[in-house]
Amino acid sequence: MDKEDAFFRSHIQNLIVQANARTAPRFSSFLDERQASMAEEILRHNRCSEQGLFFGGAEDCERVMLGVFPEEIPQDTGCFPIVAIHVRVPGPALTHRDYLGSLMALQIKRETLGDIVLQGDGAILFAAESVAAFICLNLERIGRSSARAETVTDFRLERSGRWEERVGTVSSMRLDCIAALLMNKSRGMAAEAIEAGLVRINGLECLSVSRQVDPEDRITIRGYGRFLLDGGEKRTKKDRILLTVRKQV
Repeated sequence: MDKEDAFFRSHIQNLIVQANARTAPRFSSFLDERQASMAEEILRHNRCSEQGLFFGGAEDCERVMLGVFPEEIPQDTGCFPIVAIHVRVPGPALTHRDYLGSLMALQIKRETLGDIVLQGDGAILFAAESVAAFICLNLERIGRSSARAETVTDFRLERSGRWEERVGTVSSMRLDCIAALLMNKSRGMAAEAIEAGLVRINGLECLSVSRQVDPEDRITIRGYGRFLLDGGEKRTKKDRILLTVRKQV
């Protein structure tokens, strides 16, 4: 375990201790998929999974905060210190990278920012409460375009992400079999990708070609994309497992 992971694990442990000691919920900064998976593992290890709630400001966010709630306090997404900011930009549509680059230029730490969801007139971004006012005051340009940022409580997200769906079969739920299906490559090539550290399950690197994959696992393969699986219960006449694969595009 490297120092960064050790520090992160210690931070999550402290959230658990503080939440129970102070009888008040405690919140992390925004987590990426890998960090969220690590946090889930720590909650399970401490036998307090039911006390943890992940939320990013709206449903289906990729970047989320972890809220650890004492047993006597109901979990409530309204408690999270997350602010939605509507950034309006006139002119041609800009990219996620344009928005993130302009925010980073303000010397804002990445862990204080959640998802940036592109909209027709700009973007909705989720930020930690501690930096929201600063963003609204100082974010005046995105790239070369002028911008106006203001906090909003009533918003509707127009997510542009799409999923391509296809059906395939595998001989088993081993990771090398699943990766071969997702990559549309041979099992040997899939094994090489796994051993090279190119495959993540639920945000965590997996180097074991024989790892058993759960149909609910999220799989990311560098250079190929992010995938969700569905199925696993049905078999073909040749006794192969029938799966539905969804790839984010």
